[in-house]
Amino acid sequence: MWDFIGQFWDQGVDVATLILAIIGTLSTLGLLRRRSKTLKDLIYIEQERDACRKKLDTAEVRLGHVDPERFIDKANELYSAGKFDAAETAALDFTNRQSEAFGRAAEILTEQRIIDSETDGQTALDEAARFVQIGLAADPASERLRDLQELTRARAEGLARGEPIEVLNWGALSAFDLYTLSVTLERAGNYRLAEIAARRMVPLARLEFGATSISYGNALGRHGSTLKALNQLQAAEALYRAALEIIKPAAGENSVDYASQLSNLAGALSARGAHDAAEEMFRKVLEIDRATVGATHANYATTLNNLGLAVRAQGRYDEAEEIYHEVVKIDRLTIGEAHPTHAAHLNNLARVLHSQSAYDAAEKVYADVLKIDRDTIGEMHPDYAFHLGNLIDLMRDQGRIADALPLAEQVVDIYRQSLPEGDRRITMAQDTLADLSTRLG
Repeated sequence: MWDFIGQFWDQGVDVATLILAIIGTLSTLGLLRRRSKTLKDLIYIEQERDACRKKLDTAEVRLGHVDPERFIDKANELYSAGKFDAAETAALDFTNRQSEAFGRAAEILTEQRIIDSETDGQTALDEAARFVQIGLAADPASERLRDLQELTRARAEGLARGEPIEVLNWGALSAFDLYTLSVTLERAGNYRLAEIAARRMVPLARLEFGATSISYGNALGRHGSTLKALNQLQAAEALYRAALEIIKPAAGENSVDYASQLSNLAGALSARGAHDAAEEMFRKVLEIDRATVGATHANYATTLNNLGLAVRAQGRYDEAEEIYHEVVKIDRLTIGEAHPTHAAHLNNLARVLHSQSAYDAAEKVYADVLKIDRDTIGEMHPDYAFHLGNLIDLMRDQGRIADALPLAEQVVDIYRQSLPEGDRRITMAQDTLADLSTRLG
């Protein structure tokens, strides 16, 4: 029996030794794996630490450029070391960075004070004027600050006449509300206020609907349209292209939304003289319109009208006239004849008749256009001035200078009151008035 136990014990020891060896090997492998993981974690932590250090270093540099106390310390240190050139460089860099910040801050404050003038009156406008002066001193080339300066002046004149600023409590409006407000203000000829409403709408649309949504794309397009109305064509074109990039994957290239922004882009291209590229886009939009809203829809008429503009600009007057007659026909079936859009379409028909030297026919159409304008948008609207300017051109070509001169004075007055200072339409109207005055002697 003891022999059996001894034999079993010897075998048991061998088995135990094997088990212990296996356990030891597994433990070693586990430790190695853990060590490997730990090393990877350490490497990752070091990389994260390096990235954080770089971010902190970058932040330190940027803070050094704009923090007044840091600049003073640095300037004193450089002066004490006799490094006057380096101190001058640091001062210029600091001033440039501060100028950009002051300019942007002035934009925000001026815009808000203009809106606050609805409740705070002239006090808010005085603050707006002060902020815009500070901004222009820091950033004299800012086009937006110039627009806000002109809007401050115009708003002060409106306030003196007891005119409201169109809406109360802008801060409580949603993206959709601001979109609607922007359209309303633009149609009323209040282009600068329309641009502010659209500018404020864009980030809200992004937050409410997402950066890849159709609504956000259309918001960008709305802002582009207000900039186009202010003759800022390059900025408008950039926004239209951005809108198309968003709407294309979201709705497709054959959607109504895509067609709308493509038409807007074509209009901007045509406005800056790229009529052949615009024509190609308008024809694409017409294809989409026929497949979606149909060829007897108001949107189709608008696109057809825009195509006519591009065709007329290329000297194809007979083709353009045919297009405009079709547009007018659709208008009568959709929006009716007592509509400002119909007036705009009739104006284009009159222009092509004028280009063909059909003066009597053109003047009759212009008379209809101006009557519709007076009954709808009023005589102080920029579109009324534009249509009146076309009639003036007709009279000048006929040699009727005495008849045209008082109308030219009226156009200049309307533009000065409705458009930002420096707008090319004001300059062109003034040139026309000067030419007529010279001709009349």
